[in-house]
Amino acid sequence: MNDEQKTLMRNTLLVQLHDAAPSAVPVGTLWQGTKLAGFDTVNQRDVERELAFAVDKGLAESMPHPQNAALKRWRLTAAGRDYLEGEGLV
Repeated sequence: MNDEQKTLMRNTLLVQLHDAAPSAVPVGTLWQGTKLAGFDTVNQRDVERELAFAVDKGLAESMPHPQNAALKRWRLTAAGRDYLEGEGLV
């Protein structure tokens, strides 16, 4: 995946998180959303890597699932919302 495609996928993930707010979303749901957005070759590990990038940049945060701490769920931060608005994506 080239840099432009990574940026598009990252934006797709952030928009999904925005649309789900204030709820947190499991990675499997986000992965399905990327596939629906046309990222057919992306696997769940790719999505997790891009979500970790978003967390490092302060655009998203992870939290444990309330019934199973080993499972993570993701949600958009205020900085992520500001980024999306600044880019005209929402």
